[in-house]
This record gives sequence, structure tokens and C-alpha cells, in this order.
Amino acid sequence: SKAEAVALLVIASPVDGLEPFFRPWRTLSKSIVSPTVIRRWTTQALGAAKRDNGVYTEFRIAWGMTGSEVFGVADFLAALRDGIFEAEDRFSSTGRIILGLTRHLFSRHAAPKRHALWTEILRTALQFKDIVVGFDLSGLEAGYPARDFRAEFKDVRSAGFNITVHCGETVGPTAIWEAIEFLNPDRISHALSCVDDRCLLRYLAEKQTPIEICPTANWLTKAWRHGECHPVKAMYEAGLNITIGTDNPAVCRTTL
Repeated sequence: SKAEAVALLVIASPVDGLEPFFRPWRTLSKSIVSPTVIRRWTTQALGAAKRDNGVYTEFRIAWGMTGSEVFGVADFLAALRDGIFEAEDRFSSTGRIILGLTRHLFSRHAAPKRHALWTEILRTALQFKDIVVGFDLSGLEAGYPARDFRAEFKDVRSAGFNITVHCGETVGPTAIWEAIEFLNPDRISHALSCVDDRCLLRYLAEKQTPIEICPTANWLTKAWRHGECHPVKAMYEAGLNITIGTDNPAVCRTTL
């Protein structure tokens, strides 16, 4: 039923951290059964972005992390490209792709599997540079430091892609420093714990590294609790380059 589907795919109230917050993504990954589904979802998502006054949208997508994919990354990206181009024709709404590594899922593969998976993803991304604009590191933070992924993101930088990193939402500022040191991101998502480190606040203000803040998602993961002052206020007052975003509009029921 519709109610059952909503219960599986929407986080309607705060949960205990990132692990339960990722539940809808596990459900959605099982629904990606054909390129036709991907193409349709992509076009629909860009149509929704246009209705929200969006003119440019970047989708963060972590392919190959669960091992349950039913078709290859080339077919996956081709379907995304078809959906993007259809939306551009229908809605004049531009979309691009940021491919991701999910820390806790990628790390559970043995070294040979990791290498083969990563080689396939990066090689194929280079064939789709008309739509792939960057790579992202996301997933559970605790126990998966940025240094563990420096080899992969060195490849990303060498290939000419941009880098974004989710960090500092549910762990302390050390995770943000490590992301900066080992991955040199062009953008950082969340970074809430930077307010606990004055040196880090000054550094981010000086560098003007864009910080993506998603207040509703922060509330849903309990990284921020209603009644408390959201860290974005201190970040703004410190002069950081911040943006406000929706995280996942469908899962979080958000709009710009």
C-alpha cells in the first residue's frame, strides 16, 4: 500500500544516528531493477527540482556498494544520462552526477574486490565526463577515517574530477581535519562539529571551502536537536561559506 511504501522510504521523525537513517536507501537499491527505472526516476527528480525553482541539480549516487546491482555501471550511467537529457528537453532543468564511495559498504570488500570495483567505476566515469562532475565520500563516519580512502581519491583528483566529502556530522572535528588533509575536498557536507574547534573554524573561513548544511537531515539523525541552536549560526557568524540544502528531498520530505 501507499502507506507501507511511505513507511519504508521516508524518515518522518528522528532516528538514532546514521545507520537507521540509511534504511530507505537500502530499500531503494532493491528497486533499481532496470535502466528504464533509473531513466524515469532521474527525469522525475529533475522535474521536481524545477518545480522547486532549481535550475541545476547534482545527484550523489553510490553505485556498486551493496553488491546487489543487476546491471553494470556503464548501463547505469547511460540510463542516468538519458534521464538527464530528457529532463533538460522537457523542463530546461540541468542535472549532473557525483559518484560516491560509501565508507562502510566499500570497506567491507576484500582488497582485490575493492580494487576491481573501484577500477571499473573510475574507468567508466571517465567515459561519461559529460555528466559525471565529481566523486563523494559518504556513509558511516565512526571507524572509517578519511585516510583509508586517500588512494581512491588521489585517483579521482588525477582524473580531473571534483571531490566532496560528508564528514563532521556525527563525529568530532578531527574527522574534518583528516578529510582536508587526505582528500582535499572542493566541498564538505555537514561539518557541524567544526564549531568545536576554533582553529578549524578560522581555517574554513580563510579557505572559503563551501559547506553544505542540511538542517532537516541533521535533525533526523539527531546530529542536531530541536531546542538547541543549530551550528549553522556559529558557522555563519565565523564567516564560513555555507549553503542550505535538502539532503534527500524524498526521504527527508524537504524542499528548498
